[in-house]
Amino acid sequence: MRARLRLHFGALLNSYSEILFLRNPWFGAVVLGVTLLVPNVAAAGLLAVLVAYGSARFLGIRAAFLASGFYTYNALLVGLSIGHLFRLTPLTLFFVAASAVLTLVVTHALQHAFWLYLRLPVLSLPFVLVSSLAYLAASRYANLYAEALYPHGADLLGLTLPAWAAGYLQSLGAIFFLPDVRAGAALALGLLLLSPILGLLSLVGYGVGVAVLAVLGGALSAALA
Repeated sequence: MRARLRLHFGALLNSYSEILFLRNPWFGAVVLGVTLLVPNVAAAGLLAVLVAYGSARFLGIRAAFLASGFYTYNALLVGLSIGHLFRLTPLTLFFVAASAVLTLVVTHALQHAFWLYLRLPVLSLPFVLVSSLAYLAASRYANLYAEALYPHGADLLGLTLPAWAAGYLQSLGAIFFLPDVRAGAALALGLLLLSPILGLLSLVGYGVGVAVLAVLGGALSAALA
């Protein structure tokens, strides 16, 4: 029983860490804890993972595949995105659960097709497709939209950060729909400890993105905002 529970919990936590290409339940626990900064986002994401994982088990997808979080991290992203945009109501919870099941099916189908014909990973394409459909379906319900849920700031523990540092941390947190320096700081620390290369690449990617925006917009300050 303990081994089975450990397997289930590990699979759920790997769904969180897999988004940043890490298969580590401890880092997944850190990410789950970070999402609790906004309970609305945390609850929607957790519900999406649970529904997707339960559906995958029901459909008979092998536990070895599920343990990595590969089949459920797209559903997690969809849940986080819905929780970011909409208040938690019975209708929102229905959207989250239905979108999670649809994301699982789309992930399974696209993964098979991409690998068979292109030898490419599916990455986050199922999230893009399903979340877009969910937004379109929910756009007629204006009362679902959340307001004033998300903190934005350039300070950490009372310290005012440079614009580039605050921008990097907010961008890192925004991957999980938490554009907050506290979320980004926790994720950056986890990346630094578990995979310095990924941490460095995230910083380089942010720098390249800022540089491109500065060139296109003509102002570095606007790119860092």
